[in-house]
Amino acid sequence: LCARNQSQSGSSMLFRDKLAWVFTRGFFVILFVPVIQVSLFAPFLASSNFNFLDPWSDWIDSGGRSDAFPYGPVMLLVHSFVPLSLSFLGLFSDSISPLVTSSILITFILLLADYLITRRILSQFKDHRRAAIIFLLSPLILFVTYILGQNDLFPAIALLMASEQILRGKWRSVGLFLGVGVCMKFSLFLVLPFLLIYFIGAKSKDNFLKFAQGFFPISLLSFLPVLWSPGYLQMVISSPEFVRSLDFAISIDNLDLYLLPIGYLGLLLTFWSIGRMSPLHLVTFMSL
Repeated sequence: LCARNQSQSGSSMLFRDKLAWVFTRGFFVILFVPVIQVSLFAPFLASSNFNFLDPWSDWIDSGGRSDAFPYGPVMLLVHSFVPLSLSFLGLFSDSISPLVTSSILITFILLLADYLITRRILSQFKDHRRAAIIFLLSPLILFVTYILGQNDLFPAIALLMASEQILRGKWRSVGLFLGVGVCMKFSLFLVLPFLLIYFIGAKSKDNFLKFAQGFFPISLLSFLPVLWSPGYLQMVISSPEFVRSLDFAISIDNLDLYLLPIGYLGLLLTFWSIGRMSPLHLVTFMSL
């Protein structure tokens, strides 16, 4: 009877979490129009006669912005649902607005990713209620995803799965998930120095080789479209987002202090100074 009551309590808690997720996400979806999504991603994916092999060059040739979709082939694969759905809906009606429909479909994909990552995270915590409140009401997730309309939840899922595999010591799977993440967004290359420092500190050549077997074959696929797509080279490899990251600077006399590179190097040095590192240390610094 006690076990049954605990099971019912757990089920009720799970239902409340789902309800809280629906209300928080629904509130932001209804109230806000995602700025970046509407101005960049939606027009890119809603372009007529979408070229699935090389949409980047087609977009640049049509006069589109070079920062419209600075993501790799896996992210394009995830979002291919949008142009496919637009083509299907166009067969039945000419009155649909491609831009509005594209934005709605992107939001649907983000909601799905948010739901999956929420379930995954909440299932890992013993202190379920506290974890649920902290994650469900995280202002960073709500702002970045539903006000700006960024796609960072997808590489975040890859990073989460890689972190779980690190704690389990499955390094080939770590490389696989991080490789998929890099094929979504190049900025995940920034976690590699932390991994290298960890492998050097642990003196584990075997684990590094297992990681490399999973990571490099997958991550190198992110450079493959360069062979036929000059637009990919311009929009993804030479993304203007990197230059924008240097906008965060403090000017002292004639000296500019770039905050993001300084912060990143500070994290690396702090991680290096730990000495004896655990997998949990690695996961923490990778997440930061």
